[in-house]
Amino acid sequence: MAKSAKPLVLGFGCALQAIRTEKDITQETLAVRADLHRTYLSQLERGVKAPTLTTLFGLSSAMGIKVSQLIARAESMQGKTPVPSKRGGARPRPAAAKAKRRK
Repeated sequence: MAKSAKPLVLGFGCALQAIRTEKDITQETLAVRADLHRTYLSQLERGVKAPTLTTLFGLSSAMGIKVSQLIARAESMQGKTPVPSKRGGARPRPAAAKAKRRK
């Protein structure tokens, strides 16, 4: 993924997670409604994967919102880091931590 796209993908992940939790929907429930695998949904929320247009429409429909609302929220959260899960799951690492790990 291009470096310039990363803030957009992180913003989308933050927006997706925020809307999902505001609507009190679990990842499992949203995944079933949107016909996605729960682990893929988790990757979207963490900014590891970028959604396709089909996925955007499926997620929006499953949450009962318009795609434009999801995109607008993602734009407003661009560059923010997703909140780690309560279970202490993985999340995007800062660039400095990645650099140390490569040495």
